[in-house]
Amino acid sequence: MPVATGHVPDAATQHAIAAQQQQMANQNALTQASVAAQMQMAHNEFQTENAKALAKAIKNLAKATADLIN
Repeated sequence: MPVATGHVPDAATQHAIAAQQQQMANQNALTQASVAAQMQMAHNEFQTENAKALAKAIKNLAKATADLIN
């Protein structure tokens, strides 16, 4: 694995570089998973709030209809 100076790092350095690259890849994967989970939670909360609002609207409509009948 050549570096900017044109020298090839020794095996230990190459191993350290590979380990660091793997750690970065793992961190990126964890970050992506965390963001996806947060997005899913936000979506679920949005759906829950929409369902509550719809239930309230239906309840108000039922009350208004009952008031018209009575």
